[in-house]
Amino acid sequence: MRGHIYRTDTVAVFAIIFTLMSRERSLDFEKE
Repeated sequence: MRGHIYRTDTVAVFAIIFTLMSRERSLDFEKE
């Protein structure tokens, strides 16, 4: 059970990082 929770947390972290990267990329795109 603990392993499954760890896997879920990892997916959540990757989703957050992906969202932040996409947001930064959009800001840079608007600048140019």
